[in-house]
Amino acid sequence: MATAPGTFKYDQLKLSLLDKASILPAGSRLPSVVQLMNKFSVSRSTITRALNELKREGLIETRIGAGIFTRSPQPALKLQRLDILLFGESKWLEQHTYHGDILAHLVGRLGVRDGWLRATTLPLRAKTDEILSHIDQLKPEALVLINLNDATVAATLATKPAPSVLLLPSLPANAPHSILVDNRVMVRHWVKHLTELGHRHIAYLHNARDDFYIRDHHQRVRFFYEEMSRAGLLANPDLVRFSGHNLKDAALSSRQLLSDHPQTTAIICADNAAAWVYQAARGLGRSVGDDLSVIGTDDIYWAARMDPPLTTVRIDRGELAEWTISRLDALLRGEAVDPMPQYLLPKLVVRASTGKPHQSAQNHTPSGHP
Repeated sequence: MATAPGTFKYDQLKLSLLDKASILPAGSRLPSVVQLMNKFSVSRSTITRALNELKREGLIETRIGAGIFTRSPQPALKLQRLDILLFGESKWLEQHTYHGDILAHLVGRLGVRDGWLRATTLPLRAKTDEILSHIDQLKPEALVLINLNDATVAATLATKPAPSVLLLPSLPANAPHSILVDNRVMVRHWVKHLTELGHRHIAYLHNARDDFYIRDHHQRVRFFYEEMSRAGLLANPDLVRFSGHNLKDAALSSRQLLSDHPQTTAIICADNAAAWVYQAARGLGRSVGDDLSVIGTDDIYWAARMDPPLTTVRIDRGELAEWTISRLDALLRGEAVDPMPQYLLPKLVVRASTGKPHQSAQNHTPSGHP
């Protein structure tokens, strides 16, 4: 078989560099590019090609103005086994739910490296000792905790040998290696989109409970008042309501809201409550996307399949999973990783459920309403 011109010299060069890099201590200086060109009688491009391959393999490094140096090879990506601990209900991990999508993306990213993932759930109100005991029983290689609300557990994780990442924690202060949603950006998307369409009577059906702190929901309520004020509007507290503990409650809350305040022209809600808002609106003679705008949160699977398709604010679960795996890989390699939280920036997805308010909608009084 014919050998491509220059191949033999390239192989000699690479083997020579490999020999030097493997026997010299890390930090040893190698010959310069010009010296290598003269020694092996090869072009600069051949030298560069060989050096780039050795860099990719982690055997050498180039220091600007100083030269080429050997280094200890970096280990390959180590993350193979990932434990996920979700604080909530096991049904949240079902397909096409918000948390189910996160799980699917993490599985996909581990699958390409033939890794595996194990997911377990604990109650939202699990006690500290119960959580730590469960983690010890898992003996994880790496751990992801979703919705953690225990600051003691967050602090204890830093003392554990297995690296951990906190996804969407509900803690009063930022914990190391957290990935959070930028709720200010999310609320700004809601308010800006609706006010630019001309809406003034905007309602918010939220999930912020009085008896339990959930960071995302409580921040969004506070930011809603602030962003309405920023837009030159005074949010009506009667239009800011807890949607309930389940979908049945959401249906009742939606109907009661629209019955009590027929002048409402736009409603903000969770994606999984939007179908009940649609139902309540139609039952009161309102047309979603025409005389009532509805905007959701998260862009879950069926948001685009609703009738009309739901305008919402997307939280990219693929990006979240990519950040999580990259952070755990770096921690497993022992790299110096900035522990400050990373913030996902939500993106507005405009569909047919929002539009300009009709004058008739603002003066609308449903049948039977005084």
